[in-house]
Amino acid sequence: MSNTTPDFVSQIWIGFKAEAVKLEAGALALAHTLGAAAVADFEEVVRIGAPLAAQAVIGQAANLVSGQEKFGGAVTSVMQQLEAAVGPVAIEDVQALVQLAFRSLPVIAAAL
Repeated sequence: MSNTTPDFVSQIWIGFKAEAVKLEAGALALAHTLGAAAVADFEEVVRIGAPLAAQAVIGQAANLVSGQEKFGGAVTSVMQQLEAAVGPVAIEDVQALVQLAFRSLPVIAAAL
């Protein structure tokens, strides 16, 4: 037979629920803060990285290598410059910037 009473178990359950509510509120606040920081960080990467990507794509255009090698060279160039400017950067973000620059090459060339 158990020495615990239903009232004791109920009190523990009420305490667990109260703690869960506190944790949920804290988690939401943390998620909001981290989300805002992540957006700000990504905006900075785009602000700094977009011109770098355009320059890297233009620089790779004259190379007599495959498109994939040009893309890889541009990604490496932008990645190194961004890491020097802002610190660690997600490779996917850099690849997206370079891909956008490659797609925009006709517009970039027309502006020169």
